[in-house]
Amino acid sequence: MGSRPNHQRFRYGPTRWVALLLAGAIAVSLPLALAVRAAGSVLFAPRTVTTIFSDHLIDSGLLRQLVIQGMFSRETNGQLTASDFGRLMTYADDQQRQAAADIVVPPDWAQTQLERLITDFFAWLNGDGVAPELTVELVPIRQGLLDGGAADLIDLIWSTWPACTAEQQAQIDSALRSGATPPLVACRPSKPTAGLYRQLIVVGLENEVQSMPATLAVIDLSAPGSADEFQQAKRLLINLRLLANWLWLVPASLLGVIVALVVRSWPGLFRWWGISLLAGGLVGTALAALGATIGATWLDANLVSSAGSLPIALHDAISGIARQGYQTAISAFFRQSIIESGAAGVLTLLGVLVRPDSDQRIPGEPAHVELDNASEPEAHGDESRPSGMFG
Repeated sequence: MGSRPNHQRFRYGPTRWVALLLAGAIAVSLPLALAVRAAGSVLFAPRTVTTIFSDHLIDSGLLRQLVIQGMFSRETNGQLTASDFGRLMTYADDQQRQAAADIVVPPDWAQTQLERLITDFFAWLNGDGVAPELTVELVPIRQGLLDGGAADLIDLIWSTWPACTAEQQAQIDSALRSGATPPLVACRPSKPTAGLYRQLIVVGLENEVQSMPATLAVIDLSAPGSADEFQQAKRLLINLRLLANWLWLVPASLLGVIVALVVRSWPGLFRWWGISLLAGGLVGTALAALGATIGATWLDANLVSSAGSLPIALHDAISGIARQGYQTAISAFFRQSIIESGAAGVLTLLGVLVRPDSDQRIPGEPAHVELDNASEPEAHGDESRPSGMFG
């Protein structure tokens, strides 16, 4: 066999080691790029976000309950207390409160408002606004109550009340005889007072409904420093989105450097790219599997410990959103890793099966410039072909 000159071995050896280190860097950076891209496909996809929030805020009925709570409660000195009409629901059970929500909240209102909020949020993220203007539209609720919904709601509430005591009856009768506003007592007076008393309650509810604003702000922008906080959050989200969209350029660039360093033929290209990408895909698949088991267990434990003073229904909704978002991202990560591993396996197989003939050199690449030795006989050309991990 022809021997390769020592100076040629020295020139080629470091190049191959650099290429191997770059292949290892691809095996690390590629799974990271796939994981970040999978997370971005959940966080920055309006349709996916809408689906996840809809599952835990609308299908569960939580958003409607929050609307009812907002209508029948008020905040006093930082404490949420029942409003006058909120106290009328004292005797209503869960089923009756759900029926009240059906009367107050029009069909599809919650879904429409959720889609509007998410659309406005991404418009803020993609635009020049300082803070997101997130509001829900109350006009359909107000119009429905004024078009007969208030009377239906009072009839429902009325059916839950017990009969008035003698003292309560006397208070109501005395106020009605004097022309004053009767006290708002959760009881049913006897006839003929009952009809007039009910009508006064309906009119009072309609008057309160007429004072409802057309929209309700979801975020309070009046707090000092809130604009700066939103700007910081916006910059962070934009940087995360850029990272999710373009981090794949790192392993792609490393593949290009490997081509420039050691690849001189199509079989060599298939082997170097195939094995490097296959290693990255297998690492990504393993990480996705760990994330679906160990990562999910860790997330569940932290969600349980973060309950704090949140209402149970709200905490369950937040936990459900976090779990579903995490599982969706992990599934996307696992799917991308499997597809990438399969494609890399095909490249590797091509590198093994394709014969390394001289006419399969990459166009424009020199024919083993570093390894050719004009003083060696042509018969030794195949024997002087470089050997090593990837050929």
